[in-house]
Amino acid sequence: MSGKQEISRGKGIALKPLATGNVEMTVNCGEYQTTSTLTPALAQWLMNEIEVCRLKAAEMKARS
Repeated sequence: MSGKQEISRGKGIALKPLATGNVEMTVNCGEYQTTSTLTPALAQWLMNEIEVCRLKAAEMKARS
């Protein structure tokens, strides 16, 4: 996987793999942006949590 290839993009969150094996996370909050480096395991956990949140939101929307 290329170091420039984006692996996940959510609302205000972007995760990109780095050549070191870690993952760069960029979070946009309106006019403020912050970037952090995560371990692969932490990045995977975060991606899983985002997916669970999306699924639960879709389920709640479908019920309405």
